[in-house]
Amino acid sequence: MKQKFSFKLYKVTKTLVVAKCCVAECGWKFRASVKHGTNTFWVTKYLKTHTCLVSDRVALRKHSTPKYVGKLFINRIGIIDGLNPKHIKDAMKNMFGMTLDCTNSYRALLYVQELVRGTAEDGYEWLPSYMEQIKLANPGSITSIELDDKDRFKYPFLASGASIIDGEDDESWEWFFTKLSSCISNQHALVIVSNWNAAIKNACDKVFPWAIRGTCYYHLQQNIVQRYKGKYLLYLVKAAYVHTVYDFDRYMEEIRSANPALATYLEKADVRLWSRVHCHGDMYNLKTSNIAESINSALKPARGFPIYFLLEFIREKVGRWYWKRREDALTLTCEHSQGVERLLAIRSEIADTMSVQPIDGWKFFVTGGRRNCIVDLEHIKCECGVFGIEKICCSHAIAAGTFAKVHIASLVSPLYSRENLHAGYSHNIYPCAGEVEIRKCLPPDVKHGPGRQKKSRWQSWLELSRFRGHKPQKLHKDYSFSNCKQPGHTRPNCNQPVQ
Repeated sequence: MKQKFSFKLYKVTKTLVVAKCCVAECGWKFRASVKHGTNTFWVTKYLKTHTCLVSDRVALRKHSTPKYVGKLFINRIGIIDGLNPKHIKDAMKNMFGMTLDCTNSYRALLYVQELVRGTAEDGYEWLPSYMEQIKLANPGSITSIELDDKDRFKYPFLASGASIIDGEDDESWEWFFTKLSSCISNQHALVIVSNWNAAIKNACDKVFPWAIRGTCYYHLQQNIVQRYKGKYLLYLVKAAYVHTVYDFDRYMEEIRSANPALATYLEKADVRLWSRVHCHGDMYNLKTSNIAESINSALKPARGFPIYFLLEFIREKVGRWYWKRREDALTLTCEHSQGVERLLAIRSEIADTMSVQPIDGWKFFVTGGRRNCIVDLEHIKCECGVFGIEKICCSHAIAAGTFAKVHIASLVSPLYSRENLHAGYSHNIYPCAGEVEIRKCLPPDVKHGPGRQKKSRWQSWLELSRFRGHKPQKLHKDYSFSNCKQPGHTRPNCNQPVQ
């Protein structure tokens, strides 16, 4: 490779190998044979000087295959995270002066990944054994693999919630929620926030009939952007996040005055699903399924891996998250998490500017701020609605608690406590351990289209506009017909006679 010439095998036997330069009558020669009854070849003759022209050697030089390039790369550099075809292209250019196109670089990268992690078929073959090893290493874990009648893979389930499915239909979501029900107790209130997928609703109503459903506000906003346009979308944001029914009705009236069709659409969408104040469950400050998109972004480096390595990547990352958050919880010196403490500090500054009038031992009338409210410390209520929905003291409750000499920490829900935070990450997630019997699992029968497989989803118009920021949108060309010279139309739409 470094000498930039090709050779041909002149003679090959079990005990002899003779190679010559591809250029006829060239003096370069290599000869190796087996000696002393061993299986090792010894070089017996090597003529390293070429007697041919350089131009002839370059003309007869063969192109390297992607597999050969992949072996060169992995022997010299190895496999690293975040590797892309350009890395292989630049490495071959710097080390050997080799020029590769994007296609060969991409194929070499695929071959390198197969050498390190195996093929996709191997991943499905190792999957049952991996699931059993996870259960042995982590007692109490719930794992399951669904196969079809031909032992082909359909979808797996881990107790941590990792699931790879072949499609978001009623069958797959019902199977997922059924497995999830074995991990969740019905003793506590459950709220499921999802997008507008009808399969999720059907599966949730069938498996978790006692759960409260909520709709992701971001997906609702995307649907509205596609149907309606206007500045009144700002009122939709306020209507979804307000804490009182009075404010909700006020913003809905503003939406109705701006666009009656949009107000009707929102009411038909069931305000209990997308409005925080009308939700019958405890949604706290969660109004979107952004956590799912965050998980997708965190798992993006491993999306092209075989399924065995993908699940191992998820286990390793989740285990690292658990360790980091457990250590952070142990180092807390306050009563609640850092986010809650920062929020209480901000609200305490506002509470210092308020005045408190006692009504009885538990009820107080707090004046100041944006509105005057009655606070009930016994039943954890405030007329502003923040105290009851978020389960965190609002500025009115802090002012009333300070006046009544009640410790503010006792007014915050125990769900935000330091002990509860540590208990959520108290268990370890161990790697695979032990040897188990391998169960048969074949890859799914899926036909991939031509070209590279897309690893990222299509972004919506709203995401593209937010990514663009304040940059002006590209202006479309103003077409005109050359016959009439009038802009705004072309020949099929021109009413003037053709000259």
